[in-house]
Amino acid sequence: MKQALIYFESNEYDKAFQRMKEILKKNRSIESLHNVAWMYVNEEEDLDTGQHLLEEAIKLRPYHPFPFALLGEIYLRKSMLNDAEALLNKVLEMERLPAVVHNLGVVYARKKQWKKAAEYFQEIARPSSYELLLEIYSRIQFGDDMARELMLQWDEKHDDFIGWMEVADLWIELGEFALAKEGYEKEWDMTSPGPYSLNRYGYVLYQLGYEEQLMIIQEETLRHIEEELIDVKHEADWTEEDRQEQIQQLEKWYKQVQVLPDTLKSGFVPPAEIDFFVEGGCYLFGCRQHNHPFYKERK
Repeated sequence: MKQALIYFESNEYDKAFQRMKEILKKNRSIESLHNVAWMYVNEEEDLDTGQHLLEEAIKLRPYHPFPFALLGEIYLRKSMLNDAEALLNKVLEMERLPAVVHNLGVVYARKKQWKKAAEYFQEIARPSSYELLLEIYSRIQFGDDMARELMLQWDEKHDDFIGWMEVADLWIELGEFALAKEGYEKEWDMTSPGPYSLNRYGYVLYQLGYEEQLMIIQEETLRHIEEELIDVKHEADWTEEDRQEQIQQLEKWYKQVQVLPDTLKSGFVPPAEIDFFVEGGCYLFGCRQHNHPFYKERK
């Protein structure tokens, strides 16, 4: 296994994977089953094969949390929420791995058990971080006043600060449109807005009665799309298929921006899009980069 990991750390992926599979063929141990499963999941994006290997490894009753953490991650990615919940909780009985705490928060968010979700995100959330955003959104869903208090502490001086537009998104969920507007204005001129942020900011301006400002950001966005269309049409390194696909997307967005004020007047409320992503990580036994020991069989 050492040689396989040396290959992997040297970016010789094919040699690493081949060596691991050779080891697995000779000895279906917890370590070989787990490491090959990790490769299938993270390098081959083959969740099914990874799942089968890990389920076999767990039958061997490992004492280490890694196989349970990785299999729980697979179950979560496959929306097997009850199975994921059981395994991830088992991991935390062994060790409180931050990625697993996060993933349990995601399990409960998907189950709409918002109070539990908030508790897990709170455990790992740092000031003004994405995990804090997930905690706040969860608190908003069950009407917790603490959500507002946490948002008022948002500060670009924090090491894990993710941005003002992100917290503006949450102010919309509380109906605090003036505070949302402040957040968008702090970053709007420094970003290249996409359809989502334009719709959300436009909605805020419409709710506050700033229709002239809404028209201004509409015109700015239309000019930006026109410039992008010119760039795409003259981009030499793109395949024709990719070029046409991008042109179609930009033209579709252009049409949507053209009618945005009328869309908002008709009662359109752009929904929040919060990414409760599944956290992965290196669970390789013997990884020197992350100082992971090899799995030692107990007698």
